[in-house]
Amino acid sequence: MAILSTGPIENSPAGGSRPTQTVTVKIDNSSGTDSSTILIQGYQLNGTRTLYVSELLAIAPNQVITKNYFADVNAFEFVFTTGDAAASATEISVWGKNASGQLVAAHRLVFDELSSSGNDGGGIPFVSNQTNTTLIIPLITPQTVLTAPPITKTSEEESLIINAFADIEVTSTAETSTEPGYTIIFDLLRDTEIVTTVTITKEFAFPFDLTRSFSEYPSISWFDDVPPGTYTYSLLVTVTGVELLEAVVQSRSIIVSKF
Repeated sequence: MAILSTGPIENSPAGGSRPTQTVTVKIDNSSGTDSSTILIQGYQLNGTRTLYVSELLAIAPNQVITKNYFADVNAFEFVFTTGDAAASATEISVWGKNASGQLVAAHRLVFDELSSSGNDGGGIPFVSNQTNTTLIIPLITPQTVLTAPPITKTSEEESLIINAFADIEVTSTAETSTEPGYTIIFDLLRDTEIVTTVTITKEFAFPFDLTRSFSEYPSISWFDDVPPGTYTYSLLVTVTGVELLEAVVQSRSIIVSKF
């Protein structure tokens, strides 16, 4: 896991408007074989440190992703937590842009200019678990694919944000695979209770039989408003469908942040 930060960026108004209105983040996974994950956290710095961006992304091998975020505030900071096998091959750059979409040179940070930290870069306690070990999951039967270590919320003022994703591959049978279809149910559990679900349903029609593989990347970003206590979060995957041979879960990650 690698943690990078822009550091605090001053963005006070000049001539009636703030220099940077939006921030563009470019992420490049240069690995030709492995996926990576990245948790993007954006903070408004205005006397207090307020989280206003929290997004977990899956970056496929040789993929480049561009994300744009609101930044029309007096000061801000972005923190990036990368993981999985391609963490060391994942590079990030940050580009401030004005209202016309032009680059703001003072708010341009290439990969080598981002600061590295041995913690989460933002002073926010978190627990996490991630792996890229292939796990074959039985069709129809729900399967727990990852569990984060317990985390304790000590006061009502604290909040919990859970970011999770999985790389799921579904393979159709070769004998009768002209019309395969599947439904993937991706559940976030708090202890034994399902708190939110992402469902992906796909149906296909092909002219001839052939074993085919389909990849899906369900993700969850969830603010969990719970009373003080100790909680354990996990991911549950259920795959059902027709003309299916098997389903496997590959890279998956869960990060529980407390702030």
